[in-house]
Formats: sequence, C-alpha cells, structure tokens
Amino acid sequence: MLTLEDFGWDSVREWLDDAGIAPIYSDFGWGELVSAIALRVRMGGMTVDQGLNAIAEATTLTATWPMAPCTSDDLANGARFVAMFDLKLRFPDAIHLAMARRLKCRLVTADRRQAAAAVALGILTFNPHEEP
Repeated sequence: MLTLEDFGWDSVREWLDDAGIAPIYSDFGWGELVSAIALRVRMGGMTVDQGLNAIAEATTLTATWPMAPCTSDDLANGARFVAMFDLKLRFPDAIHLAMARRLKCRLVTADRRQAAAAVALGILTFNPHEEP
C-alpha cells in the first residue's frame, strides 16, 4: 500500500518543522502523486479503495498548502535541462527542477539523480532518506 511513509514523510515533516519552512506543492507534482497511486492500483499493489484513501489522505494533508501551477516557461526550461545531457534527467524530473528554480524553493526529493542535477543547477534540495 502506498503511504506517506513511502516517501519518507516523517523525515520531511520533521525537517520542515525544524526549519520553520511552509510546504508548497505543484499541480504537476500532484498529478505525479496521483499517477503513482494509480499505477499501484493497476499493478495490484493496492485496491481501488486503498488508492482512493491514499488520495484522500494526501488531499487532507495538502489542504492548507499553497499550490503552484506549472507554467509553459517551466516546460521550456525543463526541456532545456533535459538537453543538458550530463544531468541525465527525464522530462518530469526536469519540470520539477524548473519549477523549484522559478519559485526559489528547496526541492524535496528522494531521487539521487534528480538531487545531483538540482545541485548542478544551483537548486537546494532535501532528501528525506539521507541525513540533513
């Protein structure tokens, strides 16, 4: 079953609280979360009810967070980052980086490749599975 613990949520929440940082999420990130839940349902790792409950849990969690829309500039910059072949980015990860750069936000990611690309681009990151 997909839970927020799968994403190291406890570590993220502790880090946010300690740093006094208010979370923000993107419409694009929300779509990726729902897609991950849907994939688990389709692959038999979750029932439909569990998937719907996971979406409801995430909806409740983010209810007070500001949501940042993905822009056409984010898509264009994401494509530019993908064309920086040494970063080894896939387009969805590059979009997250473009948004973090535009919003001047620290990116929370457990993806080491994405984090390394973020550092190369001057974007601060936090990996919930590593020591801060």
